[in-house]
Amino acid sequence: MSSPLPYLIRMLLFLAAVGLEHRSANRPAQLSGGERQRVGIARALMNEPALLLADEPTAALDDARGRDIMSMLVAEAARRDVAALIVTHNPAQLPDGTKHLVLANGTTHAPEPVDA
Repeated sequence: MSSPLPYLIRMLLFLAAVGLEHRSANRPAQLSGGERQRVGIARALMNEPALLLADEPTAALDDARGRDIMSMLVAEAARRDVAALIVTHNPAQLPDGTKHLVLANGTTHAPEPVDA
């Protein structure tokens, strides 16, 4: 049997990436909905997917935490050189320069420019 140490180190690194290293000993029932969502993101990233799929990964998070998590997902996909398909109703949380499409009425199109 291999040592669990590398797994535990990776677990703590990913929990730290989503801001939950201090909750590593807690059971799911002891976490808020947003904390559970962040644990799910960390757990998914630990599996090192070849394609990162995330459906509303920031739905239960406040805007600031949502932007942090979205930036982390985009950065992690770039670091691993994998594609990421992230579905969100809040494109304002996407990091600047992120390529994204809008799906409306069954068709995709480029987003409308935002006047500053």
